[in-house]
Amino acid sequence: MLVQGEVRNPGVYSFVNGKSKSFYIERAGEETDSADVALITYPEGYVIQTGLGWFSKNPTIPDGSVITVSRLASKPPPPPSESKPIDWSATIKDSFAVMASAATIIYLVSQIKK
Repeated sequence: MLVQGEVRNPGVYSFVNGKSKSFYIERAGEETDSADVALITYPEGYVIQTGLGWFSKNPTIPDGSVITVSRLASKPPPPPSESKPIDWSATIKDSFAVMASAATIIYLVSQIKK
C-alpha cells in the first residue's frame, strides 16, 4: 500500500484487509497542515477524491491501491515566512554598547587587582 503526498512519512505500508483510508494515513504519520484531500487510486485504475475531515468518506482500501494526500489546486500555497530587513543602525549601536560595557568591566577589574 503506497501512501504519498502531504503526509509526514510517505512510503509503502503493508496491506491490512478491511482497513480504511484513515488507517493508512495514520500509519503515514497523519496529513500535513497544507493537506486538503485524499485521492485514492484503485488497482483497476479509477480514482476517487475524499476529504480529510471527520465527516468525509472513509472507504475501505483494497490491496494494490495508492493513496495520494494533496492540497486543492485552487487553494493558494501557505505564505512564505516574513523576514524583516536588518536594521543596521540599531545593530551597530547595540554592538558598540556591548563593547563599551565589556571595556568598562575589564578596566574596573584591572583596578581592583592593584
